[in-house]
Amino acid sequence: MVDMIHDLRLQPLLQPGTITWEHQTQDLSRTVDVVLASIDLAEEKLRCQVYGTDHGSDHKAIKATFTLGSDNTHTNAPGRLLLGSADWNKINNHLQATLRPCRPGGDARQLDEEAEYLIKTVTDTLQ
Repeated sequence: MVDMIHDLRLQPLLQPGTITWEHQTQDLSRTVDVVLASIDLAEEKLRCQVYGTDHGSDHKAIKATFTLGSDNTHTNAPGRLLLGSADWNKINNHLQATLRPCRPGGDARQLDEEAEYLIKTVTDTLQ
């Protein structure tokens, strides 16, 4: 692997010493994840850091931002929901009060509409 990194002239993007893994008990942490890029892409790097949203893994998510000749350097992508810590009783109660009964039968279009309604209602509730 080291030879490949050398041959392709890949550049590290994370700052040395960035903690990318942390044991669940938080008494152990290490730099175990590596982010590499070509020289050209590394020159376009604005930042590369541990992502601010915890996704529930012992490995930290990493966010890299590049200029790529564009002024649009920010995205508004939502973070992943941490459903393990959700208040499921509250969610269940809200869905029972919000969801209308499913309309049986119908054609493919009506089935698609029912599926879209269910997905939207559940997604809105979880947000």
